[in-house]
Amino acid sequence: MDFRKKFSYAANSLVIIISVLVIILLINIFGGRHFFRLDFTQNNMYSISDGTKNILGNLDDKVMIKAYFSGTLPPQLKDYPKITEDILNEYKKESKGKLNYRFLDPEKKSEYAEEAREIGIQETSVGIVKANERSLQNVFLGLGIFYRDKQEIITNINLSNLEYDLTSAIKNATKTRNKIIGFVKGHGILEIRDSANQPGAYFQFGELLNQNYEVRLIDLKDQDLKEIDTLIVAGPKENFGDEELFKIDQFLVKGGSAIFIIDEFGLDANLQPIDVSTDLNRIYESFGVKVKNGYIADQNNTYANFPTASGQVFIPYPYWVQTLNSFMSKENPVTANLDGIIFPWVNSLEISKKDNVKVEKLVESSSSSTFIESDINLDPNFANNLIKNLKKEDAKSHPIAALFKVNYNSIFTEPPTIKDDSGTGENSSNLPVLNENKKIDLEFIKSGQKQANIAVLSSSYALMDYFLMQFNQNAAFFLNLVDFITIDSALIDIRSKGVDTRAIQNISNDKKNLIKAIGVLGMPILISAFGIFRFWRRKQKKKVKATY
Repeated sequence: MDFRKKFSYAANSLVIIISVLVIILLINIFGGRHFFRLDFTQNNMYSISDGTKNILGNLDDKVMIKAYFSGTLPPQLKDYPKITEDILNEYKKESKGKLNYRFLDPEKKSEYAEEAREIGIQETSVGIVKANERSLQNVFLGLGIFYRDKQEIITNINLSNLEYDLTSAIKNATKTRNKIIGFVKGHGILEIRDSANQPGAYFQFGELLNQNYEVRLIDLKDQDLKEIDTLIVAGPKENFGDEELFKIDQFLVKGGSAIFIIDEFGLDANLQPIDVSTDLNRIYESFGVKVKNGYIADQNNTYANFPTASGQVFIPYPYWVQTLNSFMSKENPVTANLDGIIFPWVNSLEISKKDNVKVEKLVESSSSSTFIESDINLDPNFANNLIKNLKKEDAKSHPIAALFKVNYNSIFTEPPTIKDDSGTGENSSNLPVLNENKKIDLEFIKSGQKQANIAVLSSSYALMDYFLMQFNQNAAFFLNLVDFITIDSALIDIRSKGVDTRAIQNISNDKKNLIKAIGVLGMPILISAFGIFRFWRRKQKKKVKATY
């Protein structure tokens, strides 16, 4: 009998093992022929986004992708070919046969190496450790994207940004023309590039924009805005005058898109606030938004570096506001997947309702912030004491960035009159020709022809290289904003995947003490309660046994 039981148990176990192996084998065979992926990450980090699917599904001609990967890769790059192939498989499936790819090993055929170099993909040096010695290995790790007679390249693959880089390249290769971003210069605005073509304070932003747009520096005195799709005015500190305001005004009347990044206060060399307000406020105040004089100080902030007599100190700085996802628009793709954008020395927006103006607040400070309008002291110790002693009734959130959809009406009643400086000759009496006033010779439209998309926000500092390079969520926010206003949201959800900052919300001291008390006393109380419960249960069992 025992033998039969043992034999039956062994036979059943063998059947189960064989069944499991067969199932695993079938899954592998099916998976090899039919690609699929289960992705349980919060932002679907390992699945292609709807924006990518939409672009691939609307391809009107064949796209060929050539992956130039060296056959011998160091250990840290061994997974790159397989992961890249998985993603390309998904792209191929979503393109309905319009996209194909090939893997080429430049180590096997020298013509592949020459082909890669010819299109701009160069070898990259990677550090390796072998036999306890460090050395460099040159490898190819790039993609070429070919569409009709156009091509784009990804020179050195970064897996964390691969979908964004690849979809951007496909979009650039297949689009009919680049959208044009006009970046206004002069008026104290910091430069993307200076007059000597050297990098300026906004250089990184310009480089990022150049990946998907044509960027033009605009001198409003000499250039018109006829070809501009989106106009950016970032941190002006000097007045514009009627002629330049008129050009911006008429651009908006015709439905042009614009981003105004405004500082009502600037900073001098001693970290003291100075008034830098300009007449540009005539434009944005006409559709119901005012940038207030003063600074937001927030308990949710980031660290800043300050020089002291004893050296550099790295301390929390309430005037460098770190915005929380809970205080950003969840519906708008610009901010839906972002967290922890840093706005240094930021003013507050005051938004009033206007007829035929749709307003969407994109970003606000936390409910543990305050707005300081008088007796402003930017010293970090003063600011930290102020926030520490902030009364609950004085704390509330303040708008930082907002979107406006508006049929913009001109602030002018007619083209403005300007001084004509061209009269420098002489008349028939050999007397100097006096300069005369004349009206600007430009088309004038009073009422908005179509809806304009306009963003207004404070803190041009947030756009500077220092902050874009230190806080990647800042770059994502501004690029998302440009995409949303200029084209569509196809690339926004892809870009936001790679931004993994999770800002920690500050809590009151009472809550902190409560959490500490729970941490210290909670476990001993639970163990004691469990012990008491066990003791009680044993007594109950003894009573039951004694009874029966």
